[in-house]
Amino acid sequence: MKSDYLDITIGIPVLNGIGDIDVCLVSLYLSAKDINPSFEVIVVDDGSTGGTYNMITERFPKVQLTRNDENRGVSYSMDYIIENIKGDYLSRLDSDTIVNAQAINEIYRFMKDHPGVGAYTVQLVGTDGEKQMNIEMHHKKPGEWFFDFALWIKKLTHKFINLQSYTKPTKIAYMSTGAALVDRDSIQQVGTFDENIPFFMEDADWIVRIGKLGKKIYFLPYVTIIHVGGQSGYLYIQTRGRSLKSLTAFNAKHYPGFMNKVFLHTSIIFGSFVGLVMAVIVLPLALFNSKIRKIIFRAIRSYSNVFVWYIARQYSTS
Repeated sequence: MKSDYLDITIGIPVLNGIGDIDVCLVSLYLSAKDINPSFEVIVVDDGSTGGTYNMITERFPKVQLTRNDENRGVSYSMDYIIENIKGDYLSRLDSDTIVNAQAINEIYRFMKDHPGVGAYTVQLVGTDGEKQMNIEMHHKKPGEWFFDFALWIKKLTHKFINLQSYTKPTKIAYMSTGAALVDRDSIQQVGTFDENIPFFMEDADWIVRIGKLGKKIYFLPYVTIIHVGGQSGYLYIQTRGRSLKSLTAFNAKHYPGFMNKVFLHTSIIFGSFVGLVMAVIVLPLALFNSKIRKIIFRAIRSYSNVFVWYIARQYSTS
């Protein structure tokens, strides 16, 4: 990590998504005059193919930009950022976030006032204003992944449980760091990301390791950042092949043993089966509503992909 400290390094890995990163950086620099802490922005283009690198170079000359020669994963990109930060804190952002000065000022103030906190995140909301569940209150056991793959059950449950109930800083186990702040001391102790978990759960692994240092992890529900992702995309993120591979590696690392492996894969397969059945049951509704049609078809593609991944995996190891 470099010297010549600033207050915050904002680190953003990006893969394609040229429109998203454009909006993200515009929102950041439009807010710059109202941001109290000094900051720098480091963007790592992780092998994009759609002109992302050139666009950032031309439109955002203040950004410290580098490019991977191929798609190496979020962990590889974050390790570059960690090695080059000047900030006392690292703010890790997804490239499809829309930020504001109030959020950055508030999270910086909170960290300065709470030196025992190693990392924390804010409330992510979609462009429709709906809150996204980006936190875990406890360390999720392998068997609990059923609900993430039977996603509709999880969403219905969350309607009745709660993001509404959080109004003050709340201690959590870990989070997906679509938007998070981590202090330099924690980074120096925990080290870099695990490149064996390159995409999906790579953030969680890093935060879990920070928690194991004895650092507190917090959620600030009253600070919001827009996260365009999480509500769109060809497949649900957890059902993509590289996500399943990373989740398997995460589980083996933090929950070793044969039975934990069995619990994880049973949860994934059974949860995906339930999700697929639910999607097929409501398929007739796709005839009457285009929004529902997109949701149903996305679910069918996503859960089918899980079974395709397992079949391919079986053949590759046989």
